[in-house]
Amino acid sequence: MQQEELLGMMGKWGRFQTRLVAVLSVTMVLLGFQSLIVIVTLAVPSHRCRVPGLDNDTFEIQSEWHRHLVQSSIPSTRTSDGHVTYDKCQVYVNASTYYHDVSNGSLADVNVTEVERQTIGCESWVYDRSEFESTVISYFDLVCDKKKYRAHINVAYIVGLFIGSPLSGYLCDRFGRKKTLFVGALAGLVVGVLSAFPFIPYLFIVYRILRGAVGLTMYLALFVLIVEMAGPDKRNTMGSLVCIIWSMGPFLVASISYVLANWRHLQLLSAVPYVLPLLTWRLVPESPRWLLFKGRASEAIRVVREAARLNGMVQPAEDVQVTDLPGDSQGATTSQSVRQMVRHHRLIVRTLIVFFNWGAVSMAYYGLTLNVANLGGSLRVNFLMSMAVELAGYFLAWSLLDRLGRKRTHCLTMMLAGLACLATIFPFLYLGPEHGWVLTALAMVGKLGISAAFSSLYLVSAELFPTVIRNFALGCSSTAGRVGSLTSPYIADLSLYIEGSFGKVLPLIIFGSVTVAAGLASLLLPETLGRQLPDSIEDAANFGKETRKSTPEETEMAERNGGKQDHPLLGEDEKKE
Repeated sequence: MQQEELLGMMGKWGRFQTRLVAVLSVTMVLLGFQSLIVIVTLAVPSHRCRVPGLDNDTFEIQSEWHRHLVQSSIPSTRTSDGHVTYDKCQVYVNASTYYHDVSNGSLADVNVTEVERQTIGCESWVYDRSEFESTVISYFDLVCDKKKYRAHINVAYIVGLFIGSPLSGYLCDRFGRKKTLFVGALAGLVVGVLSAFPFIPYLFIVYRILRGAVGLTMYLALFVLIVEMAGPDKRNTMGSLVCIIWSMGPFLVASISYVLANWRHLQLLSAVPYVLPLLTWRLVPESPRWLLFKGRASEAIRVVREAARLNGMVQPAEDVQVTDLPGDSQGATTSQSVRQMVRHHRLIVRTLIVFFNWGAVSMAYYGLTLNVANLGGSLRVNFLMSMAVELAGYFLAWSLLDRLGRKRTHCLTMMLAGLACLATIFPFLYLGPEHGWVLTALAMVGKLGISAAFSSLYLVSAELFPTVIRNFALGCSSTAGRVGSLTSPYIADLSLYIEGSFGKVLPLIIFGSVTVAAGLASLLLPETLGRQLPDSIEDAANFGKETRKSTPEETEMAERNGGKQDHPLLGEDEKKE
């Protein structure tokens, strides 16, 4: 029996695949939760300097005495509408000598404008706790001279993603999807608990690096495992479900933060769900496709038999012989497979196009965030609205991928995001502040398109690369995406160095142009809709050489000629042989 025939006995979609998604759904949600928890834990509350010597000072003004005390101690500015804003980083020198009346314990009536006042940097702060009880920023006082730590923490997570991208590929292709997933869950549990008790900011940065590496390693292992369990016409459903379920995590961040407004509690909560995957070890099978590639046919047959039983399909015999075990069973390693791949010009071009699209998608995502007007109002409400649009983007990709095909859907959504980014140029240059809603609307359209593009790109990448290096290639693709996300802030800052309107619109032109170019380049990739996943490097090299399906007449003729029939993964040379 051939490999694809054996795997086909699992069924395209049934109770087996449904159970797998249900068991792993908690893991998907917690990965989304922990990846965007920094939206809340790194929130910067409104704050000002603490009045020197006043240990029970609060951000809210408690009385007229308190107001006079604050005004006498901290520089302030008054806006045209009469609102007073106090300095966040400076206090008056020797402020206590101007306002304490020790004899009666009340504030002396001192006209501070008559005295020349000098300022120094303050050493402690008070924070507005109306929205968040405590954040990492308020706990470590990462404001003023220490505000750079916030950027360091965000960059640390991206560094972790850089580490996790190739790490996931190596571990999954070497030790299997299942082992990588569950070892990642154990590591995530330990790191999650430790990240709630950092002693210094640098330690929290280290924890963020580890969480980024562990999170991406688990996500890529989970994504490939689920996609490899589905039939060719159900891979879109399985892949899209991963993205949709993942997006529930950020919704939980915004919702739970209403109840748990303390960053430490949120960190601990994000670690608890890692226990659940460890309890479901026996319910999650290893990928039979990976097992076959490793020459472990008996284990793969057991997985296929279980899937066929649950899905009501005919079960293969326990001693069935697989006649076409592919490359890795014969001793090929990931590094050897990569060396084989670089010998094929076709695969190099496709890989570069995929990498280009990953970088462009990440760049556009962060570029749209950095270059349009910030939404006013509550952080939680804005975050929920943004995630709702992102969820809609995943559903959009799901509905189009099987109708238009993979590459057309990806190109369309990339063009939508890129053109929305380019379109923000015009309201930015020609409309006033009262038309800020136009920028917001374009930002949401761009978010819709780029979210759909992310979803489709994951599926296209998983279907293009062969089994032997699928996780490794996905990891490298994700690394290319992190390069895009890292360059995005620097491109956005071009307006600081180029004066005038051109400097302000140049970042938008770059983001939009790169996204459109990447979308058009994706049309050069072969269509993967309905095709069998390539297993070996040769399968991947021949992938897309022949896409026309045999007609019933051709099939019948082939059967009369001895059963030979054109195979969609074979090129012309192989057919002649």
